[in-house]
Amino acid sequence: MSQVIIICGLPGSGKTTLAQALSKELNIACLHKDVLKESLYTLLDMKTFEDSVKSGQLSMALLLELAERMVANNIDIMLEAPFLFEEDYKIFQKWIDEHKATITTIICSISDEERIKRFMTRPRHEAHHDLERGQGKYFKEHEVVYEKLPGKKIIIKTLKPVNELIEEVITQL
Repeated sequence: MSQVIIICGLPGSGKTTLAQALSKELNIACLHKDVLKESLYTLLDMKTFEDSVKSGQLSMALLLELAERMVANNIDIMLEAPFLFEEDYKIFQKWIDEHKATITTIICSISDEERIKRFMTRPRHEAHHDLERGQGKYFKEHEVVYEKLPGKKIIIKTLKPVNELIEEVITQL
């Protein structure tokens, strides 16, 4: 039986920073959707917005495939991505049903104002084509359905130093 820790939230909510620190603290491998996306974009010599969309779709499929193989082999894993779509939640439920995985989701939350400020000022790989996405507007159009995720949920307000966030998460795990 493996433990799956999912770190999700809207872009700019602090999920990557939290996932990196938590992965180190717990000594659990973390698969980051954006790392896969950026790698595919570069390795496949992609250039356009359409390539960005395709690399995003491929990276999510790859992330879920790699994670499922680990879960099937009873390996603990951490996943970091927005996870905005309910189709993914059915996959997580399958892991619970078929592999007896324990799933804990950490939902990163912050005000829209701070989140968009972070999003707009952070360094980004060219794979994201943020200008074509409307500089953050794209991310406000999604209805967030995190309450439908299976398993335990922990909501973390990420406007604190990361070491405090780690302590807060660990006490709730």
